[in-house]
This record gives sequence, C-alpha cells and structure tokens, in this order.
Amino acid sequence: MNNYLGIGKKKGACERLVCGLLAGLLVGLILLPLWRAGATSTLDIGTPSVGSSGQMQLVIDDKNIYPGMDKAYENGYMPIVADGKVQIVVPLLAVNGAALQNQIRVSLNLGDASGSPFVFQNFSKTISLAPQPVQGSDVPVDVFLIQAELQLLETRYMGRYPVTVKVEWQDDSGDSRVLDIPLFVTITDGIDPNITPTPMPDPPPIPVEKPKPAPKIILSRIELSEERLTAGGTIEASVTFLNTSTKQDISNIKITVNPDSLDLSILGGTGSFYIDKIASEEEATIVFTVAAAAQTKAETKIVTIDVEYEGANAAAFSETERIRIPVHQPIKLDYDKPQIPQFASVGDTLNVSFNLMNLGISTIYNARVSVEAPGFIPDKSLFFGQLDSGSSKQQEMYIFITRRTKGGLVPEDGNDYGGSMGVVTITYEDSLGEVFEERIEFETYIEEMVIPSAVPTTENVEEKRDTSQWQGFVIGAGLLIGAVIVYIVVRKRAQKRRFADFDRVESGDDEGGSAS
Repeated sequence: MNNYLGIGKKKGACERLVCGLLAGLLVGLILLPLWRAGATSTLDIGTPSVGSSGQMQLVIDDKNIYPGMDKAYENGYMPIVADGKVQIVVPLLAVNGAALQNQIRVSLNLGDASGSPFVFQNFSKTISLAPQPVQGSDVPVDVFLIQAELQLLETRYMGRYPVTVKVEWQDDSGDSRVLDIPLFVTITDGIDPNITPTPMPDPPPIPVEKPKPAPKIILSRIELSEERLTAGGTIEASVTFLNTSTKQDISNIKITVNPDSLDLSILGGTGSFYIDKIASEEEATIVFTVAAAAQTKAETKIVTIDVEYEGANAAAFSETERIRIPVHQPIKLDYDKPQIPQFASVGDTLNVSFNLMNLGISTIYNARVSVEAPGFIPDKSLFFGQLDSGSSKQQEMYIFITRRTKGGLVPEDGNDYGGSMGVVTITYEDSLGEVFEERIEFETYIEEMVIPSAVPTTENVEEKRDTSQWQGFVIGAGLLIGAVIVYIVVRKRAQKRRFADFDRVESGDDEGGSAS
C-alpha cells in the first residue's frame, strides 16, 4: 500500500511539472504579440517599389532623416505620436526615370472607422519633387516628401492600427502607376482594452464645420506687346490671375494655354505653366508668346486658358478663361503709275487710266482714287470698291485743264500758267476697317492756249501786208537772179556754136584751095 502511494505521489508531481510547462508556454504565446505591440509604430513594407526594369520606380529613402523624423528608416523610424496627433513622414526617391511633371498624388486609407483611433477626414494631396533638407548634411535631396498629420480621438484605445499610404503617378511614358505603402501605428497612450472602462459621460456634440466658400481665381489683367498680331509674326501676352478669396490660399495651380485656331501656336514650350501658390487677394502673372502663320486670315482669334487649382483641404477646382487677339493680314496693294503728261494747254482734256492690283491674301475694301492739282478739274473720283486676293481693276478719269488759279488747288504764287504740282491719292481699307493711303506726286506745266481769230485785225492786216511785201521782194530777186543766170548760160552756148561754125568754114576753105 505504501509503495502504491509513493508511486502515486511521484506520478502527481510529474503531472504538475508538465502542466506548469504548458501554462508557461501558453502565457508566452499570449504575451509575445503584446510585447511586439509595445513599440510606438512599425513599418512592414521593406522597400516598396513599382515598375518593371527600365521604368520609373519609387523607393523609400531609408538613409536620411527629414523634417518630422527622429531617425532614419534603416534605424527603425516610427511615426511620432504626441499631443493627440500622429506625424507620418514618407520620403520617396524616383529611380529609373521621372514622374509626369515631377508630381505624385497621395491619399490615405485609415481602415475601418469602427474602433479606429483616428479622426476620419479626407486626405488627398499633390506632392512635387523638390529638394529637401536632411539632418547632418548641407546638401538637400530631391524627394517626394509625404507629410501627413492625423488627429487622434480622445477615447482611443491602445493597440496597433493600419494606415495605407496610396501613391498614384504617371511615368515619363504616360503610363499610370499606383503604389500602396502599408504602415502600422501603435497607440500606447490610450485606454487599455483589457480593463473595463469607467463609464464616461457622453461627450459634447462635435460642432459641424460649415463648408467654406470655394476660392475663386479670375483673369484680372491682359497686356499685349502689340495692338494686334500680324500674320507671319509674333506677339507677347502677359496674363495676370487674381485669387479673389479673402481667407483661403490656393495651391498646385496648373495653367494650360491653348489657341482655338490651328493657325496660331504657343512658342517656347507646350503652353503649360505651374504656380505653387497664390495667397488670398494676391496675383500671379504668366507670360507667353503667340505666333501666327503667314496665311492666317485677318480676324479676331480666341486663345483658351484652363486653370486647375486646389483650395483648403486639397479640394480641387477648375476655371476656364478666354482672351481675344486680333490678327492683321498685311495689305499688299500695287498699281501702275498713271501717265499724266508733263505739258498741257488750257482747254485740253486729259484721259488718264488707273490700274489697281491686290497682291496679298486679304480682301481690299473701298478702294478709291482722286486727283488734285492747280488747274486740274477731274470729272469724278474713281471708286474701285472691293479687290479680292489676286484680282485687279482698271478705270479711266477725264481731267479738264484750266488756268492754275481756277483748279481745285490754288497755287501760292497766283500765276495762271506755269508748273502745277499735284497728287494722286489712293485710299483703301482692310477687313477691320483701318484706312490706308498711297500718294503719287506729279508735275505738269500748264501753257496758255492760242485761239486762231476768224476776223483779221488791223495789226494782223499790217503784219500780213509787210509779210507779203517782203515775200514779193524775195521772189522778185530770185526771179531776176534766175533770169541773169539763164541769159549767161544761153549766151555762152550761142558763142560756142558760132565758134564751131567758124571753124568748119575755115576748114572748108583750106580744103578747096588745095584741090585747085
């Protein structure tokens, strides 16, 4: 019996030892997660990245300490929990490329609202790649620095809670990319969930914040370097925007300038501009250059300006403005130089032809020709009207010549005859109604007109009588001289004949004597 009892005692001790070991192991398994939860926060993401080989990737900079951090990621960085807030800092480096416009879009997922220690609110923000200071170095680092501050509930519980940082961007090839960065924030200053809480009075109702009015941005001023844009040329436009809100700043402002006509283009870039911030009731100005093709029609062109921006709490807004730029097509009028004689007599009627030609692209309107000069009386001014591109028109003008003091223009010297300085004026208009003028100067000498008299006057009779007497004398003298010359010639010929006859007679006598 005693042996049996002894054996029973040993067996009971072994059972208690085994039970103790099992109990210790169970307690260890229970306390191990709680021990791990004792840290302020942890990151279970390693070094997240998105993008295959050769594409832009985002990686966490685990070497440097940025504002809002107490240590680097490689040394166990944990988001800071203090004063009822959680400060989250995630520095991302761009590898193998660049994001479109060097911007990423960041939002937070705080998980299930039930039992969460966070005050839920929307968080969506555009982050630009920018140099940021780092601790222990004077050289800033170009990173996408994500900084978020989360409010904590007063009735929060201790524990480990997930927060997912969602990053969206477009790489330099235009492809959309998404990166989810899971974070875990451990709350150590809240209520112990293992202790039955003391009943608390109902908290006062949280006041509902009234929605703030949306900030408004308007185009407040436009300045053009020229009154109008000439086809084939350029014009510089200075456009100023005003934040009309008296309380809210606006940020992340993207401005896109886009001409509505294919004949216009924006020089020096894509027509996109970025402004980081415009404070309330402040202005910002952009300057761009618009070019017009040579064949652009003469009319008013529209340039559309789209503005995207963010207000409080990263709320997105957009506006569209339009500016009007008048385009001028140069007028190219040519003409044949009018043939106006250099000399004219009073009483003459000149027939002058005018030929106008449109060598340009734009239509010429209300073309007219007028002539003015002392002693010139045109029958009318010539109206050519509309000249289409590549066309010509010809008309004639009849001009009566009178004394210089009687024409449309009166000379300063007051002489009736002499040099008459005149001008041919060609006027015409473009499609905008602007009037142009061409002036052609000329000079014509106006002479006195000689009118033959039908009834001879005493002076004319005497002049004719003297002329007739003089003419008779000349004719008589001529006849006398001619008679003398004829007489001399005839006499000489007669003498020659007599001498010839005498010689023949003598020759005959000589021959007769010889024969006897």
